[in-house]
Amino acid sequence: FPVYVPGAVLKPGKVVSDHPLTALEAVSEAGGFDMNKADLKNIRVIRNDGTKTEYFTLNLKAYIAGKNTYIFHLKPSDILFVPERFVWF
Repeated sequence: FPVYVPGAVLKPGKVVSDHPLTALEAVSEAGGFDMNKADLKNIRVIRNDGTKTEYFTLNLKAYIAGKNTYIFHLKPSDILFVPERFVWF
């Protein structure tokens, strides 16, 4: 099934899998985070099941650091948006 990974990843676009993916696995399939731009604390998942749209915010920075053990599984056609972090110059 397809999931979409736009934003601050190295290869944004559609990721196709034959098995369920976690949010971190989908990012890995998209080439990984663009570490110069990605806001790992505010990853957004948009899920539309045809009748309603749900929005989730994930903190993958805490997950990678071992502070959060909740594993978020994606569903077909989910959009996993990796925003750019705000940087003052």
